[in-house]
Amino acid sequence: MSRRDLAQGGSPSIPQETHSAFDYSALEIVMMGRYPHLARSSSRAPSDLAIAARAMADTGTASFEDRRFAALSGGERQRVVIAGALAQASDVLLLRRTDRVAGPRLSARDRGAALAPERATAETTMVVSTHDLNLAAALCAELVLLKEGRVIARGPPTPC
Repeated sequence: MSRRDLAQGGSPSIPQETHSAFDYSALEIVMMGRYPHLARSSSRAPSDLAIAARAMADTGTASFEDRRFAALSGGERQRVVIAGALAQASDVLLLRRTDRVAGPRLSARDRGAALAPERATAETTMVVSTHDLNLAAALCAELVLLKEGRVIARGPPTPC
């Protein structure tokens, strides 16, 4: 695969914490997800801005558009990075340690909403790594439980 094909179709990984060395706005961080789709000499097209705006709306970060990334809370920063990954429009999105998404005080349902699961089922497969089983049950259509690297259970979440 070419670098461009890999960047467009690759699976972005969302780390537990993200920091920026430069003073970007939240929108600029999300637009970085569109870079693999831009022509080498092209600037942002209205369609790229629309995709970024949708990703920010889906992750509840649209109101952060003009805020500096460094000024956001850790949970807000992670949601902006998730919006950037959604804006990349890849087939698979890897989310690591999502039990800390959007802050520990939010319920599993609220944290799941921050990850826009409707986008996952419609456009992108999200692979979530978490220790929070309530979040996993609220967010995922299928769960795979691992112990020491081995699958010990698999299937849809069922209410207790």
